[in-house]
Amino acid sequence: GIAGTVRGNANRRSGYVLKTDPRKLTLYDIVHGFEGDVAINACLDGDDTCPKRETCSIYKEMLRVNNALIASMKERTILEIIKEQGGCTAC
Repeated sequence: GIAGTVRGNANRRSGYVLKTDPRKLTLYDIVHGFEGDVAINACLDGDDTCPKRETCSIYKEMLRVNNALIASMKERTILEIIKEQGGCTAC
């Protein structure tokens, strides 16, 4: 539901269009929509069956970093990113 396609015709090229307000759409929404859950390491994937997960000396730190990455991605809207790149003169 994030994007839709636009069919081309004699007057218009085909392509993609955002179906969600870019002021509300976050970087996390985009990445999660196309890639699924965000995990910087396989041990953070919910399907991981590592037998040492509970006793691993770096698991908790990896989880903290992963959660910080997700939080940062959720703070950034697509409109903010587009504006910073100079890609929207009408915004």
